[in-house]
Amino acid sequence: MEKKKTGRPSKYSTELAAEICERLSNGEPLRQICRDDHMPAWQKIYEWMARDEELSGAIARARDQGYEAIAEEALIIVCTPEDAYVCFMRTGIDVLVLDDFVLLKSEQPPWQETVNWREEFGLD
Repeated sequence: MEKKKTGRPSKYSTELAAEICERLSNGEPLRQICRDDHMPAWQKIYEWMARDEELSGAIARARDQGYEAIAEEALIIVCTPEDAYVCFMRTGIDVLVLDDFVLLKSEQPPWQETVNWREEFGLD
């Protein structure tokens, strides 16, 4: 009887790396990407990055593009301080400045989603 493989994939491929970079560049967080069944655990990606300078650079560039995409979306959808706070809590942004107030994500209560905002707004 053939033994069935279990667990997440852990073998590196250029196709997988390209998909990860594409999704990061669209503003999707790495840990969310890694929740997909065909993706490795996020820790495995960090292992790959530690061994592969080219991959590490590609992921860093993709993340920079993703942060820009998130910021551009925020400029479009944020009309009120409440909108700004919701966007801040849903994204990879660590600090929110509203007039004289500075909010650190690490000091905020855990965020509880009430709607599937990715379906509501979609990605470009």
